[in-house]
Amino acid sequence: MDAALDAGPGRTYGLATNGWTAMNHQSRLGTDVLGFSDVPDLGLKQAVRPALADG
Repeated sequence: MDAALDAGPGRTYGLATNGWTAMNHQSRLGTDVLGFSDVPDLGLKQAVRPALADG
């Protein structure tokens, strides 16, 4: 599936992903220009649960 994103220049976005996707982002996301960093004591489910609950 290809999805187009109308990202504004100069804007910052957060991307929550698992470690496997972050380590292999070139093959998984089609780019190697993204910077990933760990957030201590925060898991993927914890990060996305509030956004999913808001619908």
